[in-house]
Amino acid sequence: MINIKEKVSFSIPKIHTNYNYMRVNSGVLGRKRESRALADTALVISLLIITIAALFRGLDRHIENQDIMLCESAKVSGNIEYLEKCECYYEGGDIKCLQK
Repeated sequence: MINIKEKVSFSIPKIHTNYNYMRVNSGVLGRKRESRALADTALVISLLIITIAALFRGLDRHIENQDIMLCESAKVSGNIEYLEKCECYYEGGDIKCLQK
């Protein structure tokens, strides 16, 4: 009679899928993911701050340009109300005095 157990041998390749390997290496990968997420969050927050600052600067320039236009057109039209409001602009040339 032939003994089959002696003729056939099975060997399962050793793959690093056991619990200890995954537990040890997940700590390193977890820290990398956390630092990456922290860097991404910092980038988004800084871009948001820059965008908000640019929006406020743009609104400020828009208001200044409107005030300059009103003061310059008051010279041409002779509008007494705006000529009085724009006296500080005519004297110093800085339109921000009108907004105070």
